[in-house]
Amino acid sequence: MTEQNKAVVRRLFDEVWNRGNLGVIPELYGTDFVAHYRPPTDFGEGLEGVRAIVRRVRTAFPDYHEEVRLMIAEGEYVVVWFTITGTNEGNLGDSPPTGRRIEIEEIAIFRLRDGKVVEQRGIPERLLLLQQLGLLSTLTQERP
Repeated sequence: MTEQNKAVVRRLFDEVWNRGNLGVIPELYGTDFVAHYRPPTDFGEGLEGVRAIVRRVRTAFPDYHEEVRLMIAEGEYVVVWFTITGTNEGNLGDSPPTGRRIEIEEIAIFRLRDGKVVEQRGIPERLLLLQQLGLLSTLTQERP
């Protein structure tokens, strides 16, 4: 089961997030899917929530890419450490495009049931993301 779960999560990275293929979402995510991320990240819930966040991310970063560094599975859980890269060419929430390139890491825990992801908990390097986009310039300047 753990190898099957890893294969599902690998497809999720390759097909959904890296290629933007929304058509495979029902094959990989359960209809009752829920994500746990700190604000402002909002996956919403269910399949439409996944579709919406993928659209938002790939609009903000058309060259968005996630590279898996490590994947560990046990029982119904798969844990992944990955690197996210992309160039901010579209709005990111209320922020206009910066044209800057980002490279951050994230660790995510996926829970699967019946071969589909039903829950995800992620810990992205949000502060580094905002710094790389130039959205935290007042916090990163040296003080006199």
